[in-house]
Amino acid sequence: MCVQPIAEAVTDAQGDLALKLPRFFRGMIYFPRGPAMFSTMVPTLFAVYPPPENDLLVGPMVTLVSVDELNALLAQGKSAGDPSLGHVFGVAMDCANALASGVAVACLNPSAKTLPFYLREDGLSVATGETDVSGRWGFFNVPPGQIGLEGKPTRLGGTVSSRYTTLVRAGMVTFVPMVPTP
Repeated sequence: MCVQPIAEAVTDAQGDLALKLPRFFRGMIYFPRGPAMFSTMVPTLFAVYPPPENDLLVGPMVTLVSVDELNALLAQGKSAGDPSLGHVFGVAMDCANALASGVAVACLNPSAKTLPFYLREDGLSVATGETDVSGRWGFFNVPPGQIGLEGKPTRLGGTVSSRYTTLVRAGMVTFVPMVPTP
């Protein structure tokens, strides 16, 4: 976390917020366990990738989950949450920022407890190795610290199209919008 935040925001009645960030900002947005409206939410980090060049009126929705929702997802994956580890949720997007299907996502430095999953239209899958039309993927029980992620669209024959290093904190969810990177 930053020693001194560069921006703060409060949600409106619909739960939306707007932040003014420096141009080309690259970093994390921290959503702590919040006010009464979000009191059961798992604290979340949102990775800002790529750095925005201008105002984004629409973009990837940050997936905020409650403790009960996280536990339900872990149960669907037949996994137990480890409080000393974190979790990574993400969406795969194409060059036009549309949700991308057919993307296999890999965690480059998992723990023995790390479990990859894909949130599909028919539920959570730990057996499927790529995103469906929802573009949603994730990893349960990831070691805290910096981790590497790679995205490989099947239509590119296994070629890496996205590569990220992001921050994971114990007991928190890190959300990563994965777009193609150079």
